[in-house]
Amino acid sequence: MRFHLGILIVLQCVFSVSAFAADIAAITQQFRASFRDDTIYTDGRCGPNVTRFIDILKNKRINIRGLQIVEIKDRGLSSLEGAHPYLARGRGSLQRNGPCAERGTRAPGEAEWFHHVILTADGMVFDFDYTNNPTVVTLNEYFITMFLPPEARGDVERISRSLGNYGAEFFDVDLARPNFQGAKVSSGKLKELFPSWFTPEQLCRNNLL
Repeated sequence: MRFHLGILIVLQCVFSVSAFAADIAAITQQFRASFRDDTIYTDGRCGPNVTRFIDILKNKRINIRGLQIVEIKDRGLSSLEGAHPYLARGRGSLQRNGPCAERGTRAPGEAEWFHHVILTADGMVFDFDYTNNPTVVTLNEYFITMFLPPEARGDVERISRSLGNYGAEFFDVDLARPNFQGAKVSSGKLKELFPSWFTPEQLCRNNLL
């Protein structure tokens, strides 16, 4: 009886964790299917893009528990608190070589945004403006590749000053209402929210030093 009771408790724990965790596989699949959908993605409209994608996830009854909206601003280097990405979708040079489908389009490149809005769940990022393909990466890798100036690599102080001063506000999708009242989970500069990202050991693991 104790054996069966133990199994029952374990199963209850497993189902409880599953019920409260976002379905990353399903979200990723839908993200890839939606990336080039003109009814979802509009250039320069990151907030509405995220909102429309969330609506699709809800309509398809995909588990989004733990899914968070992230607003990104550079609090340290710009009086306008803007965001300066380096792999923004379609902002680079015109592509003349490569696959036929990509010729005549613009490669990922630099941009200047007032702010940026993305989604994250279980440490993974879903951003319709990150590169020209539906790429899902960790939060750490995303900020490094998207917002770290190439010239800052190799210098701990410059990495901390440039990337570490980016501000991020996290909002729980389940709690989000108009104006996100009561939905904020956390906010601050990246070096305050994720101090382990900026240790020499972690920077070495990320091949930044």
